[in-house]
Amino acid sequence: MHAPAGRLVGEPTRPPHELLRSSRLVAIASLVSRVTGFIRNIALVSILGFASLNDAYTISNTLPNVVYELLLGGVLSSVMIPVLVRAQGDADGGEKFTRKLLTLTGVALLVATILAVLAAPLLTRLVISASEAAPANSELTTAFSWLLLPQIFFYGMGALLGAILNSKQVFRPICLGPGPEQYRRARHARGLCANPW
Repeated sequence: MHAPAGRLVGEPTRPPHELLRSSRLVAIASLVSRVTGFIRNIALVSILGFASLNDAYTISNTLPNVVYELLLGGVLSSVMIPVLVRAQGDADGGEKFTRKLLTLTGVALLVATILAVLAAPLLTRLVISASEAAPANSELTTAFSWLLLPQIFFYGMGALLGAILNSKQVFRPICLGPGPEQYRRARHARGLCANPW
């Protein structure tokens, strides 16, 4: 089965007006995400202040991003979309491949997350010692890290599920997710600061 030039096998055709509507939705959702992210940052500063509590939370909230980027980076979103689109040309529409990919990725992410949580004290010491700013409270940063490092699993699965949806040209769920997520993170930080232990 051959695809016309510029298209992958199994890639469905979409009318231009649907592409324009999807592009408009992504642009609006990105703007909303930026605004809610800014509001989240203001809320975090008002909850945490500018003291060592803020430093501890910021470092421990950055750790999952660093570990995720080091392990997977953009592989799940940029490499998987073409692979998933090609798999849609299979007899089953790529369902078997997608299930295997979800299982394998889920297990790998779970193992990586467990290892990162176990290594939380080492990771926080590395980040704190590399920081040129005033040192954060190591015990508090480690406590926050134990709570926040499990995000690695959810980042990876979210990226893979987003790639699956994008390969099927379904954009709405992924582009509408960040707004409520920003709100959830601000509430989460407030709860952690009320009782970090």
